[in-house]
Amino acid sequence: MRKNAIPLQEMVKGTVSSHVICRFEPSKLPDAQVLATILKFGTTSANRAIGMLFEFDQVEPAERYSAERSLHQVNFSCFAPSAKQVSVVGDFNYWDPDANPMHSMPDGGWVLTLPLHHGHHQYYFLIDGCPTLDPRSSGTVENERGEPASLIAVS
Repeated sequence: MRKNAIPLQEMVKGTVSSHVICRFEPSKLPDAQVLATILKFGTTSANRAIGMLFEFDQVEPAERYSAERSLHQVNFSCFAPSAKQVSVVGDFNYWDPDANPMHSMPDGGWVLTLPLHHGHHQYYFLIDGCPTLDPRSSGTVENERGEPASLIAVS
């Protein structure tokens, strides 16, 4: 192990994450609450974890615990009984089709719960590779790539 490299599971009690190792200066170690939030968010990539830590470290203390930075559990559901694969793709996962696969239910529904920050988020369901708007969304908008997207407000 490199000097100053600390396994995340040693920094956050009760967290199992044996493969992610981040390098920090001893004077800038993140606190356990920050790491727990990152791991709860579902970060599996060391690069994303490190990026989130550096981003978090640059936030002013007064903004660090603001409503905009708090996470809320959001339930997504989609009815697609003949689908083989469904995922939620949105601005919260950088429009990555593989980031948030949904779980199939016996009745033909697909479900997923994601922690999202306060605010408005754009998304769509990717059903067997086909982008599909959510008919139960708060509305529709055009995303930064010019595609139609469903809109959800998280508060």
